[in-house]
Amino acid sequence: MADIEKILQTLSNHEQAWQHGNRLLVWRYERWHYITLGFDMSQIVAVSFMEVERVRRTLSNMINNSDFAQFSEVAPDFVDELAEKVLPNAEAYQPLLENGRCRLIIGHTTDTLRSVEADVDTLIQIIQQRMNGKPGAYISFH
Repeated sequence: MADIEKILQTLSNHEQAWQHGNRLLVWRYERWHYITLGFDMSQIVAVSFMEVERVRRTLSNMINNSDFAQFSEVAPDFVDELAEKVLPNAEAYQPLLENGRCRLIIGHTTDTLRSVEADVDTLIQIIQQRMNGKPGAYISFH
């Protein structure tokens, strides 16, 4: 467990991610994010918010074949995209929701995934709940 705590400490103090293939654990805005890159590794396709206990479990499952990656080394435009898609609060997602650049997805397996259909204010409330630790939907970008 000490290795996981050391990883958490390092991630919370540096501009880097824990990378396992196209999956990243990132500390931003005083919360943990689980980021999925597209298969070509060039863009962020999904962002989920995680509580620290879930981060610990995830790290323990992906500790092998994973390592630290500086944000600037993840993908050519990752730093800019991180600033555009990992936002400080739920309200900051409003323009992305309104112009259709992102949507909320719920479900755990391919056959259960579906888009959350609701007005923008409700979607923002759901994002806020996720940021506060309630399990559920994640943000998908297109």
